[in-house]
Amino acid sequence: MEVNNFKYSVSPLAWTSKPPKEKFGYITNTIKSTESTIKKFSEIVSPPFSQCWSGGIFEGEICNKNWKEQSVIGLDFDTGKQTLEEVYEILAKYNIKPNVHYPTFSDRPEHPKFRVVIFLEEPINNKKTYNLIMDSLDLILEIDKKCKDLSRRFLGGKNAVITNTIPINLEKFMTSIQKINLDNYVESNNFSPEFSESLLDINSDNDFFSIKSTSIAGEVRIDWDIDSDKIQILSEFKKGIWLTHEQLFGLALNLKYISGGLLRMKKIMMKFDKEGLTEYTDNNYRMLEYVRRMSYFPMPVHKFSPFAEDKLIEDIPTFFKKKEKIKIIDIEEKMSLKDVEKEFELEFKNAISSPDLDTVFLFSVPTGIGKTQLLTNVERSIIALPTNDLKNEVYERMSVPKTVSPDTIIFNDKTVQSLIDLYYKIGLPQKSAQLIRSIEKYTTDTDDILKAVDYLEKLDDCHDDMKSVITTHKRFLNSQDLPQTTVIFDEDPLDSLMEIKETSIKDIIYLEFLIPSVKSFVNYLRGLENGIYETPVMFDVEDLIKECNSFKGFDSNVFEFFTSKYFFINRKPGKINYVTKRDLPSDKKIIIMSATVPIDLYKKLYPNKKFKIFDRRNVEQVGKVVQHTERSCSRLSLEKFKDEVSEKVRGIPTITFKKFKYSFDSSCEDMHFFNCSGSDVLNGKDLAVVGTPHGSVIQYFLLAKVMGIEFEIKDGMMNNRIVRHRGFEFTFYCFEDENLRDIQFHVIESNLVQAVGRARTLRKDCTVSLYSNFPLYITTEFDPGS
Repeated sequence: MEVNNFKYSVSPLAWTSKPPKEKFGYITNTIKSTESTIKKFSEIVSPPFSQCWSGGIFEGEICNKNWKEQSVIGLDFDTGKQTLEEVYEILAKYNIKPNVHYPTFSDRPEHPKFRVVIFLEEPINNKKTYNLIMDSLDLILEIDKKCKDLSRRFLGGKNAVITNTIPINLEKFMTSIQKINLDNYVESNNFSPEFSESLLDINSDNDFFSIKSTSIAGEVRIDWDIDSDKIQILSEFKKGIWLTHEQLFGLALNLKYISGGLLRMKKIMMKFDKEGLTEYTDNNYRMLEYVRRMSYFPMPVHKFSPFAEDKLIEDIPTFFKKKEKIKIIDIEEKMSLKDVEKEFELEFKNAISSPDLDTVFLFSVPTGIGKTQLLTNVERSIIALPTNDLKNEVYERMSVPKTVSPDTIIFNDKTVQSLIDLYYKIGLPQKSAQLIRSIEKYTTDTDDILKAVDYLEKLDDCHDDMKSVITTHKRFLNSQDLPQTTVIFDEDPLDSLMEIKETSIKDIIYLEFLIPSVKSFVNYLRGLENGIYETPVMFDVEDLIKECNSFKGFDSNVFEFFTSKYFFINRKPGKINYVTKRDLPSDKKIIIMSATVPIDLYKKLYPNKKFKIFDRRNVEQVGKVVQHTERSCSRLSLEKFKDEVSEKVRGIPTITFKKFKYSFDSSCEDMHFFNCSGSDVLNGKDLAVVGTPHGSVIQYFLLAKVMGIEFEIKDGMMNNRIVRHRGFEFTFYCFEDENLRDIQFHVIESNLVQAVGRARTLRKDCTVSLYSNFPLYITTEFDPGS
């Protein structure tokens, strides 16, 4: 399609505000430009802007004539070293189809000069990303060096030809850019974190947080004569079968982690080249040195091997790694149960009688020590438990004047119930409370009205300071106006103090439609790349709620987002994960009792609080905890080995991930990881616990931010490494940063301890079979498998 006489020009980076004046018939970029550039074009642009803009060309057939945000890559060719056809052919190898080409004004038959233009469907707002694109294209194209300048202006021209009317997706374009670097083996520090995984897998989903490593470089030794035949692609390679470039690269990424692997690979290639069976190129050999220098993780074998025999192999180092026993480097003597019981009871009474209202008492004690029994005699206090079921159970056991907070109401009137469900879904519990207090305005159902009256009477009764109040963690933390001055948390409330929730960019934009003043925040979001940010204080949430005239149409907890501390934005799915932090009341004495209370994390979370610590976790047990460490039994591991493990625990009550309950014939119906604390139904029974319950990396990062831990996301990559924790030395997939690792280990350890603790091995002669490669301090025997 030929288009003549277009007058607008483009720049690689520009702006989102109103189009500039057309006084000179061209525009230019001002982002991070020199002062002279900004001054030169000050009559056209009001610098500086933060995002990208281009428009007007070809009357909207490619670029949006309504000034839609997008970016343009312009490539000038004036050396005569490459023809237009050659340029298009080279770019086609990387799935790049330019949108426009046209001769420049200085084009001459004896010296052809032309410009190739690529339109991207979204803006580039990062200087490093732009430089990476241009430097990469320069590896394969003879581009005029001047056109790589960020402030470069591109004039219009005549006889333009449109070769592609669809702007290119930026993410797919960056995948092509990374492949260019892979093929040319360029080491670059300019790769944005969100695109880093593409270096390892061109077909990846570019999820920065999904990179999985499986070994420590150079640690694995194999018998080449025997072991190499256990993996089909390695066996074929060793016999002289020629491998493609992609297969060689995947194999090299794995053999880097085998002792002497890359050297052996090079020798095999040279041997069969000399014999004439293969014809590996200089490029193939340069790749080996490139892999040696770079810090890339092993690529899963099933992603590059064409052999069905290799489909279940994650990577070669893990396949060959010897299953070593977990090393015990610091044997801590177990304490007597009777001694700890007496000491715990005394210290608990001292905490109850203490007049220090500004103190947090942390009791780190084993499950089954008798915490709940001590609570039944506590007067005029608030006792908070993780769930309504545990709350009601403790209430029935109380032997002092007491009251209990109401359970959640389920109304008969579906309209009323739907409205309440909506309020909770979008983060407006206060609206639900208002509805219940005004129930007669919403329904004529007598039963529903009586339910609401009973609910409100129970809430009012909780303000009787002559009684102990039995409630849940979340209810207390959401309404800290009760008169009692002592608060006891049975089990660790950290998950309720710091909650990680999710909203969407779509819901925030919809809120802007209802409340125009939110536009400033929407504009702020548009300027952000994927990453973690402190939530700016722009609005009073109560004011937003009052101003909003409708709450229907939202799909996520959007209102509570504005009370968060930090958030992670992921633009591809349009999701925002955020963390809210609740403060512990300053006018009450706080007692927290749990087998999994993270003492050091509490100190980081509340640095201004005074803490008194009672740590007695390492206690003699009557029963046994036998830990099987042959498999990690992470979610990824169980996808492949669930059948193998399920056979070993057949007939035994099993706690595992909610997702994998169906794989075990005796899985606990009402319990799974992240939801099993406090339950006593498995007391004294043999039990299987299957899994290593990793949290999400986003969860770890957000928690670290709230605790004031400084880190760079790009430095937060996880890998298998040798670590020490609670007297053990072991290899584990974790962070290098010790502070991030502490958070990660707490999430895993707390869920394992709570699951194992359901059998009450502290007092009962039963056996828990734990399938996980994360060593627990309560484990009595480790079985590394074959």
